[in-house]
Amino acid sequence: MTLDTHSSPPSGLTGEQLQIYLAEYEKAQDSAQHHDMLVWSISSLNWVGSAILMGLVLGGLSSASQCRQKVVLLAISAVGVWLAILVWRWTCQLRYVKVWKYNRCKEIEALLGMKQHSGLPYKAGSQTKFNAVLMVLFILAWCVLIMLVVTT
Repeated sequence: MTLDTHSSPPSGLTGEQLQIYLAEYEKAQDSAQHHDMLVWSISSLNWVGSAILMGLVLGGLSSASQCRQKVVLLAISAVGVWLAILVWRWTCQLRYVKVWKYNRCKEIEALLGMKQHSGLPYKAGSQTKFNAVLMVLFILAWCVLIMLVVTT
């Protein structure tokens, strides 16, 4: 980002201070977008991987009469539960960084009279709630599969 030399910097800032804020703003926004992409990439991979693992467990239920097969299916199910919990935790951590970076963008916007993020009419946390519901549903599905393996 470059300074428009035809206008004076807002809030009594020097041109150099303005350049510093604009550079920080750009980096904070880039980092927030990066962390947001990581949240959805990790979540998507987990959902697909969980669906595949669940399919393996469901496919093995019909022949799970032997103890060895049950142990394998229970191990796969335990890995599925563990992955769901870990990915949920990781996405919460990444979301925290993303939100922190976007909040820094909003602070800089307030200093510079900008509204790129602060003027956005968006209900904060709504995606987080839906993600939490989906992760709980995956964990419950794994628990149901574990019960099916045990009782088969």
